Amino acid sequence: QAMMCCCEGESVEAADGVGQCAVITGAASGHLYIWHSQKVAYTVTAHDAPVFSIVKLSQGYVTASKDGSVKMWSKRLQLVHTYSLGTFKPNPYSITAHSLCCNQKSTRISVALRGSELYEISIPTNTKQLLLEGHSYLELHGLDTNPVNPDEYVTCGDDGILRIWSYNKRTCLRRVNVEAASRAVRYSPDGTKLIVGLGGDPTQATKDGAFMVIQSNNMEILLEDRKA
Repeated sequence: QAMMCCCEGESVEAADGVGQCAVITGAASGHLYIWHSQKVAYTVTAHDAPVFSIVKLSQGYVTASKDGSVKMWSKRLQLVHTYSLGTFKPNPYSITAHSLCCNQKSTRISVALRGSELYEISIPTNTKQLLLEGHSYLELHGLDTNPVNPDEYVTCGDDGILRIWSYNKRTCLRRVNVEAASRAVRYSPDGTKLIVGLGGDPTQATKDGAFMVIQSNNMEILLEDRKA
């Protein structure tokens, strides 16, 4: 079966007494394969979906999978802790984890998700933080600048997420899920409200022709109507 990722494992002693380095691979079935001398020594059932990334820490290993979980393992590949990406705040667009990276002290883990979010996990405190995000599904269509605040602009597109961004901070300030693809967005003249036009995704046409009026400071949906 397909091997999706690999990393260096712990050194093992061969029959001739010479130290050899094991290799660990993540499989499409969710298993971890531990290789010694180009042969599979044993396997570990790690995830319920393909293992997309595995990295080595000073205290063991970390794996990430399509099933929406990040798991920490001991050096003997015993499960230590499981992080469920569906519980992270703000909620990710997709819980599929594609890649991992850790710092040199093995105290922080960066997790990159299919939905373009990058989260950081602090191992000592077990806290999570969203570092970066972006639009991730098909196309980006709507764009407008705040007429009274030159630091803010708004975007929307096929992923159904309306986001307000900061020019100077280069980060997303606020977001709301409009639950449908959107094609146009505009600020009110005083910058207090947004109007977004919905539709355009042929696979989900339930809100085609609808629009929403949203409060820009707290992203509260004030009005939803359909005129087309």
